[in-house]
Amino acid sequence: MIQRMLTMAWKEAKQLQRDPRLFPILFIAPIIQLTLLGYGATFDIKNLEIAVWDQNRTAESRAYVRAFTPTEYFIVKEYVNGYDDGIARIDRGRAVVLLVIPTDFGQRLQGGRPAEVQAIVDGSNSNTALIGLNYMNRITEAFSSKVHLKPVESLSRVENRLRVWYNPELLSKNYMIPGVMAVLLIVITSMMTALGIVKEKEIGTIEQLIVTPLRRSELMIGKLLPFVVIGFFDIGIVLLVGIFWFGVPVRGSILLLFALSGVYILTTLGLGLFISTISKTQNQAQITTFFIMLPMMILSGFAFPIANMPVFFQDLSYLSPVRYFLIIIRGIFLKGAGLDTLWPQVVPLAFLAVAIFTLSVLRFRRTLG
Repeated sequence: MIQRMLTMAWKEAKQLQRDPRLFPILFIAPIIQLTLLGYGATFDIKNLEIAVWDQNRTAESRAYVRAFTPTEYFIVKEYVNGYDDGIARIDRGRAVVLLVIPTDFGQRLQGGRPAEVQAIVDGSNSNTALIGLNYMNRITEAFSSKVHLKPVESLSRVENRLRVWYNPELLSKNYMIPGVMAVLLIVITSMMTALGIVKEKEIGTIEQLIVTPLRRSELMIGKLLPFVVIGFFDIGIVLLVGIFWFGVPVRGSILLLFALSGVYILTTLGLGLFISTISKTQNQAQITTFFIMLPMMILSGFAFPIANMPVFFQDLSYLSPVRYFLIIIRGIFLKGAGLDTLWPQVVPLAFLAVAIFTLSVLRFRRTLG
């Protein structure tokens, strides 16, 4: 039985090898997507352009403006001569922030009194605006700490000492690259499984296989086994590129990563099988794959925090296997987590994997019948 399954798997692999379109899709596309997402899908905000309306024009106001220039977050683009001029720069996309320094800025600081500045931020991109405001607050607080104000006896001084664990530099790539692995696996293995089986239906070869001495279980496992190997191969590609090109740390066990990835691949193969049973052509299989995968990825927390979603969609996200695998893979990469920590995610992922795969197998067998 095992020999017949391996023989079937080898023939399926040779069949895949004959299709010149599959090699770039299976092996080159993951590298391209990883590179694009690694560099493009980032929440790091840098080089925000600032227009300055300095109504004070003193050494203090110039020192405050210079506090923004040594950082990688802001570029002081130009000085303006009024609100209308500054707002026009924002409207035309020539500045993201208009920094307004009042006329008494320097005098108040010299007198030991607090001074106020105004920042008008382009909020058309709320994420950029929010992060930019946080950066400005940090720079202003650092500048303020160097200015000696008159002591206020009724107030005690509070000093914040911050420490960020797991991702000290707050680099988006350390968060995004592990997530890319989950997305690539579900897209590539599910789609290739569905397309491979639907293609057999279109050309009529699957009926020829049914009449052979192969059992249906042997036929099914033989056809799926090459995609399991492809899935693990893609995991290796993502690991190598992520570690050696992007410098993403892997603090946990790589063996555990591959083992739990196998559970996840069981889910993706089940989805591919299910899609193949409801699709008659390869075009239908492609459309159905994206129709199923897109909600799963949106509800997974890959790019949008689940906690920010409405309660209904938060509950719905528990049906997405991507949600659990993202927590698992980011935990292994960044936190060095083991099974003792990850089991609350592993258990529901394994349950979904077995349920999806079993239902898909039963439906696939009825389709063959």
